[in-house]
Formats: sequence, structure tokens, C-alpha cells
Amino acid sequence: MSLIQCRNCGHFISNRAERCPKCGTPVEHTINCPECGEPMSSIDNCCPNCGCPRYKTESNTTSNDVFSNGPSGKSRGVAALLAVFLGSIGAHYFYLGKNTAGVINILLVFLGWIFIIPPLFVGILTIIQCILMFTMTQEEFEQRYIYTNKTYPL
Repeated sequence: MSLIQCRNCGHFISNRAERCPKCGTPVEHTINCPECGEPMSSIDNCCPNCGCPRYKTESNTTSNDVFSNGPSGKSRGVAALLAVFLGSIGAHYFYLGKNTAGVINILLVFLGWIFIIPPLFVGILTIIQCILMFTMTQEEFEQRYIYTNKTYPL
């Protein structure tokens, strides 16, 4: 494994990464066309040699299934269900690797019982997040919740 520089933000990342963890830009890899076998870029829409569409390659197949894992290995369906059932303790944030946001949720709920409003706010927020996670595409989900630099992604 070696480090390469992201072509968008300049952040050093693994040469095996699918996307830059800092900005979410796809990392260009060389793959072979399934039709003609000629090398092509992993971010090309089709083979420059024979015109074979990119979606035919095994590594680039995408699914519209809500519960399938994306390139990051996280499922938006699982995150949405965690937001509904355990959102008040920030389980969906812990699942997504946003531990600070999870701790903020816990503090808002448990310390917020003094004021009543924060737990109600967190409950409404997690239901809205669940609906958004179920309706957005996998790419939007990854950009908004996984590849973001925000401490508390909404």
C-alpha cells in the first residue's frame, strides 16, 4: 500500500481507497475493460477503446437497495433504522463513525431533561434524518454523512 495525493483537495490517501475520506472525490484506478481487456480508468463512463459501458465492470456495480453497503461499507438503511429506534442515544452516528455527534446526542438527551426542549428537538431531528436517509441515493448519503468534515452532520 502506498499513499497518493487527492487530485481535488491534496490530502494524502491510500492508493486502494475508492474515494478521498476528506472531500469524497473518487480516486482514479486503472482497471481492465470486461469486453476488450484494454486498461481504462475506474472513473471513466465507458472504455475509450471499445465503448463498453462502465456499469458492466464488477467493481463498479451499484444497487438501489437501501440496505446494501456503499463504497464506505455503511448501509443507509441500517443507519436510518438506528436513527429511528436508537437515535436519542446517537447510535446512528456511532455506526457512521461520527462519535462526537453521538456523544452530543447523548448529552442533549440526558442533560436536556432539565429544560425539556433538547430531547424533543433530538427526537424530531432523528425522525427527519431517518426519512432523508431512506429517500436519498447512496452517493448523497455517503457525501452528507460519511465523507463530511462536519462534527455533527445533519
